[in-house]
Amino acid sequence: LQTRPVPPLPTRPPPPTAPAPTPPRAKPPLPNKLTFEDWYRCKEIERRLKTRLVKDAESSCRQMKAEEATRAEEEKRLKEQFVEEWARQKDRERREARRAKRERKLAEERKKARREYAQKAFKEWLKQSLIKSKNEVREKRRER
Repeated sequence: LQTRPVPPLPTRPPPPTAPAPTPPRAKPPLPNKLTFEDWYRCKEIERRLKTRLVKDAESSCRQMKAEEATRAEEEKRLKEQFVEEWARQKDRERREARRAKRERKLAEERKKARREYAQKAFKEWLKQSLIKSKNEVREKRRER
């Protein structure tokens, strides 16, 4: 009986190794002979620097808020201006429409008045011409 060789079991690769942590940065060495006055002067400089940085940050924050408020005010003013202009334009359009309607009505009334005047004039002319023709016919009869 012949047996086949058994293949070796797969092996897992070793887990990846994390990089070694970096040691914390060491503070620069201070001279061994630090007097109280020198230490106090350093602390005072740090305090003034911290105070100045805080004031700068606060003023920067105030300035940003002021700019934002100014920008918001400008946007509000522009929106109000747009709405007012839109309302004025609508009022102009309404006035123009009323004026055009009034003019059309007036033109129609003038046209109607001219037509009535022309009809009256024609009736009067017709009446006068009929009277004249009757008178002419009577005159011709008398002459005969």
